Amino acid sequence: MIRTARQQVTLKFNFTTIVAASTDVAVASWEGSMPRDLSPILLAHAAPDQFYAQHIAAFLESGCDVRCDLALLGPGQDLVELAEQCVDPLILLLSKDSWPKRLPRERWDPILLELPLACVLLNPCPFPELLRRRAFFDNDHPNPARGVKRWLWQQQHRQLSQAVRFKWSEELEKLYVGLADRAGAQTASAGQARLFALEASAEFECVVWIPCHGRTPNECTGQLGTELGLTMDETEKQNRRHVLETLRERRCLVVLDAPSDETRAALDFAGRSSILITTEPLEIQETPRTFHYARELIRNRRYAEAYDLLYLLMEDSVDTGACARELTWICEHWGRTAEAERLRQHNPAPVSQLELFE
Repeated sequence: MIRTARQQVTLKFNFTTIVAASTDVAVASWEGSMPRDLSPILLAHAAPDQFYAQHIAAFLESGCDVRCDLALLGPGQDLVELAEQCVDPLILLLSKDSWPKRLPRERWDPILLELPLACVLLNPCPFPELLRRRAFFDNDHPNPARGVKRWLWQQQHRQLSQAVRFKWSEELEKLYVGLADRAGAQTASAGQARLFALEASAEFECVVWIPCHGRTPNECTGQLGTELGLTMDETEKQNRRHVLETLRERRCLVVLDAPSDETRAALDFAGRSSILITTEPLEIQETPRTFHYARELIRNRRYAEAYDLLYLLMEDSVDTGACARELTWICEHWGRTAEAERLRQHNPAPVSQLELFE
């Protein structure tokens, strides 16, 4: 049961929506076994601009699945000549050294108007003003590198029909620096976390919001893994290892809504994903303490959560025979033969799980 004053709403962002709870935050799915493919990106620049080129390349490679190839202008070359050789997304660093003189339109049109192109203006130069209609960032932009990163996410995920916002709330700058610009962990109020999750969704492969208040680490891990598209049919420890390995490899934002210290410690990870902790709950999700819900968890292959719940029900003397049969089946699935035998002795009725998969 979810207790919240807000109506449940689904918002579609830049990815395939699979979950949107009452937080209004959407998440994305992927094939967990897919390897990371690094897309080549050409970053064209002049020699005096090489320091900035290296800086932005490192920033983009840490936040996107890209490999930045630094294309240095040779003697007598211009940026258009480099663009003519490019078939991948192109980033131009515009400066008095890379674009020292005005070029006739027939020299750069249609090449620079048709290629997937982003431009960063480092200092004044006579570049074609039509380039401002592309993804264009100059000194007036609060963070050109972050804007280019958002543009790259759009290119990588083929979101060409959707407008990408290249501005962000100033009051969230600390969260952008600590979570979006690089992988990290931050704490924020529930309201700030919700706004950041909505606004920064274009900078992550997925955003996952996990209500943690009053829930065990096992329950939070089970929901997190399920929303990441993982199969959670192993023990709690094995499931958690699988979730953390996935988060280390992918670029996700995980919001833990008011977790306990135990849950924070259990879901502590390093790698490419970022974690945001809320200081107070935005929503409270209660786990039904019923045999029906335990069976639902089993149908969804969330066996570790079902295992804990079934033992709690047995302690409460709720349908102990049925609980023992379900626990027997889970233990046999995990290879815990001794525990399964003890449970079978508790209730010797035949074990049948075929109906779960009908």
